[in-house]
Amino acid sequence: MRIKATSQDGTVIAQAEYGSVDIGEEVFKKGFAEKCKPPSRTDICEEKKLDPGQLVLRNLKSPIPLWGRRSNQSTFSRPKGHLSEKLTLDLKNENDAGNLTTFPKESLAVGDFNLGSNVSLAKIKQDQKLIEENEKLKTEKDALLESYKALELKVEQIAQELQNEGNILIAQRNEMQQKLYMSVEDFVLEVDESSLNKRLKTLQDLSVSLEAVYGEAKEGANSDEILQKFYDWKCDKREEFTSVRSETDASLQRLVAWFQRTLKVFDLSVEEPLISEDAVDNIDEILEKTESSVCKELEIALVDQGDADKEIILNTYSQVLQKIRSEERLIATVQAKYKDSIEFKKQLIEYLNKSPSVDHLLSIKKTLKSLKARLRWKLVEKNNLEESDDPDGSQIEKIKEEITQLRNNVFQEIYHEREEYEMLTSLAQKWFPELPLLHPEIGLLKYMNSGGLLTMSLERDLLDAEPMKELSSKRPLVCSEVNGQTILLKGYSVDVDTEAKVIERAATYHRAWREAEEESGLLPLIFLFLCKSDPMAYLMVPYYPRANLSTVQASMPLNSEEALKVMKGVAQGLHTLHKADIIHGSLHQNNVFAINREQGIVGDFDFTKSMSQRASVNMMVGDLSLISPELKMGKPASPSSDLYAYGCLLLWLSVQNQEFEINKDGIPKVDQFHLDNKVKSLLCSLIYYRSSMTAEQVLNAECFLIPKEKSVPNPEKDTEYTPYKKEEEIKMENLDKCMDKTRNGEANFDR
Repeated sequence: MRIKATSQDGTVIAQAEYGSVDIGEEVFKKGFAEKCKPPSRTDICEEKKLDPGQLVLRNLKSPIPLWGRRSNQSTFSRPKGHLSEKLTLDLKNENDAGNLTTFPKESLAVGDFNLGSNVSLAKIKQDQKLIEENEKLKTEKDALLESYKALELKVEQIAQELQNEGNILIAQRNEMQQKLYMSVEDFVLEVDESSLNKRLKTLQDLSVSLEAVYGEAKEGANSDEILQKFYDWKCDKREEFTSVRSETDASLQRLVAWFQRTLKVFDLSVEEPLISEDAVDNIDEILEKTESSVCKELEIALVDQGDADKEIILNTYSQVLQKIRSEERLIATVQAKYKDSIEFKKQLIEYLNKSPSVDHLLSIKKTLKSLKARLRWKLVEKNNLEESDDPDGSQIEKIKEEITQLRNNVFQEIYHEREEYEMLTSLAQKWFPELPLLHPEIGLLKYMNSGGLLTMSLERDLLDAEPMKELSSKRPLVCSEVNGQTILLKGYSVDVDTEAKVIERAATYHRAWREAEEESGLLPLIFLFLCKSDPMAYLMVPYYPRANLSTVQASMPLNSEEALKVMKGVAQGLHTLHKADIIHGSLHQNNVFAINREQGIVGDFDFTKSMSQRASVNMMVGDLSLISPELKMGKPASPSSDLYAYGCLLLWLSVQNQEFEINKDGIPKVDQFHLDNKVKSLLCSLIYYRSSMTAEQVLNAECFLIPKEKSVPNPEKDTEYTPYKKEEEIKMENLDKCMDKTRNGEANFDR
């Protein structure tokens, strides 16, 4: 290397060679430098003034070729090898790290090499440290890669093992099902061959006969001692009767023998007739003995039993009747099992040694994918036509109709998909628990965990949604129409953790609603789906415009009868939730709906919030807080706190626009209002003594009981018929009410 010149800015121009190789030319060919103008005379003159020991490389970030050793030793011979090793390592590591920094082209020229003078040894040490760290990271990366490959191989092996095991378990399950089927079939055949009906008829006849003789049986303990006592008593009686009968038989035989001997005395055909002394015996003794024996036997057979004997017989009768009843119940159980076994056989034989198919579900999903693609394309067409300079109105309307039809078709297929999921869920729960694991691509496990609410086929952009900012400012809320039904989409911001909680809470609510559906008193949830592009979960619910209590009371307040009808439905909704161990926590006038002013339902709550978070929001109805005193004291929400909010809403509906008088604890005073006694009694229980109240008890409160309808006389058959009110009077009353509300600014002319 030789120095050629020095620029005014301190840049040193040098020429480097390695044998016959020009280092500058090689760097230029590789694209790391460009040719520069020849140095000026001034620069050349400065060449001799520069100390070669001061030369260092500038822009050391960029890799430069390895210089190698030269045959002649120069002033750069010592640092050259040291720097070249570092530069080579730097080049290697920066290439490995994907962070290659090119050498500045203005600092190199063919045959010339610009060397910076501002690079310090500290920079070189720092670069060396980075090189070492890069080498260490590369080593760690290689080790992790090897570990990853080993783990991947292990996972694959374990998956295969779990699968050669899954198949074994399925085969064993099928074998057990076969055995179960055979056992059920044997049971059915055995019952068919047995005479259960005949046996049951015999037992019934026997019990009727015994009851006719002995009357009503005593309720006593079922003890074998009673039967043993009866057996011993019966044996003693039989032994006694046998002894008496034997004695009677012996006496009668002696009497018969006497008569036979007497006959022989008077029988002339006998060659050697007996003399009278042979026939004569103590006949009086024989007759007396015979009479005594016969009387004793008759006494045993005909004389009424004593109290002790009657007690034994009645106890035994009661025990026998209990045994009869027990056997009758056993026969009834066997017959019920027989009926269930017949039905079980029909179901089992259909799925025996078979595997359910998901082909139909996959076909529906394929159809849905095609329909959604067509729908998106039509939406693009519509937007393009609307934004064109000369829009064609008829063409736009035609495309809108096609879009509406496609949307309907999409939802129709989504409902078909839900039906298929329901069928597969039933099969998985009853017969094939391995189904979600064998076909993870259909997402059956997610569907089951969501209680049938979650759908993966619905997307936000497929709906013709209209923002509803006036209903909620907290979350995105849009309105749309699905198959002729107006719906709301509630958007929830979710992440990985809250997404699972939202699905779980919504599924729990949805399962509670499904228990009674329309009779549950709850707002139904239609679908829950996740947004693919944004961290959002959307809940689809029916939309009841201007039906929440806040809007109803602001426009045309409910009368007392309507209020009781609505609040009875709300009580049913709370009962449904509490029975499912769900605390609403945020019951207020905006999420309680009065459908057609007569059906009350409880709206859903924010599924991103826990029970305590929902209960911590202070909601007011008029000047009255809906938060119960125990919540204000920091206690957790409970069914009692829901009932307190319910009681405040009922009070608010009952007193209309009257002002509340509230004590120091924030509890309203019910006695200040002139209310129906039944309603006042319920309000006192809800607001003051609610700890002992349940939603079911509220539902059965006396004020909610429907009175019996009065029979309306028939004017054609009853000459004394007097109408309750003439039609004209009713119309005038309604008109007067309307006029009063109009004066008070309460009338809803839209309605």
